[in-house]
Amino acid sequence: STAMVAPANTIEWEVNFSQGGNDYKKVVVFNVTDIVADAFKGKTAVTTVTLPANVVNIGASAFEGTKATSVTISANANIGANAFKNTELSSLTIGDKATIGASAFEGTKLTSVGLGKFAEIGANAFKDCADLATVTFTQPGAPSASVPQHTIGAVAFSGTVISDLNLSNTNLLTVNRLFEEYNSDLTKDTFPATLTSIAASAFEKCVKLATLDFT
Repeated sequence: STAMVAPANTIEWEVNFSQGGNDYKKVVVFNVTDIVADAFKGKTAVTTVTLPANVVNIGASAFEGTKATSVTISANANIGANAFKNTELSSLTIGDKATIGASAFEGTKLTSVGLGKFAEIGANAFKDCADLATVTFTQPGAPSASVPQHTIGAVAFSGTVISDLNLSNTNLLTVNRLFEEYNSDLTKDTFPATLTSIAASAFEKCVKLATLDFT
């Protein structure tokens, strides 16, 4: 393989050559704050994505359709719509105060996700993650300089296998139609003390849902 080093503030990547041409095996981004929309869209040989802490904007569809299996995203990051849609992601680490765009991780292979002081989870963000069983929210508290107001868009977890969704460590005011389309595994939902409303059809077709905990 041949290592290619791009100028500062751009991208360094490793290239393997095959009969079909360039075969990108690893992408390492450095000294940049933004990754533009569609930057690596459809480049199926991309398997590893490493983002340093100074990358805070990931454009729409930046890695959509790649074979990336893991990614660590820094605090305060803005993750664009479809940014990692239909990738092979099975490992995801997201820093505090991240904004997750619509369909950002739709159709990935994630099994669990941990979210701290997240700012926003867009519509369809984790839709059709067929192996996603656990979503953990770790930052309770009222909105403040260090804790953003939490919002979760419609159908964010539809098509997952989450059975127990515990929202108590969020400051959500409204629960949207998180599973509107389908989720045959959800049995329990626990709500935060800040909750003021639940949207119509919020749990439509959640045929196994037995417990709604408002404590």
